[in-house]
Amino acid sequence: MEAFEPSVSKRAVSLHASTHVNREQTDLYQELIRWYDHFGLKRRDGGELPDHLSVMLEFLQFVTWQEHANAADTKAVASLHAAQRDFMDRHLVPVVHEIIAKTEVDTPRYRELPRALLAFLEDELRVLEIPS
Repeated sequence: MEAFEPSVSKRAVSLHASTHVNREQTDLYQELIRWYDHFGLKRRDGGELPDHLSVMLEFLQFVTWQEHANAADTKAVASLHAAQRDFMDRHLVPVVHEIIAKTEVDTPRYRELPRALLAFLEDELRVLEIPS
């Protein structure tokens, strides 16, 4: 909580994308909700906001699951790969870069978590660039 919950610590870095991007929060929420809606996902009442890192990662996991569910359909898989790349490039990677830059916690483990996530995302982007 001390590392990633600003309501607990002044040194904490938020895991909400809206605190790291230079655009209106409403515009960002609407764009993310359009992404989620396109894949048939809806926010449940009381759930995390659409720009929370955990929600964005869950969305990416859902798209990956869709990829596996449609493995026999090469056009669908190609489209899902394009969606994954686009979502990571537009939303996840920039936010994780900002989180890394703003993380001030003393505990090395929590400084390394966002770096590990970035490495994972970069690996995924490289894999998604390889033609199937």
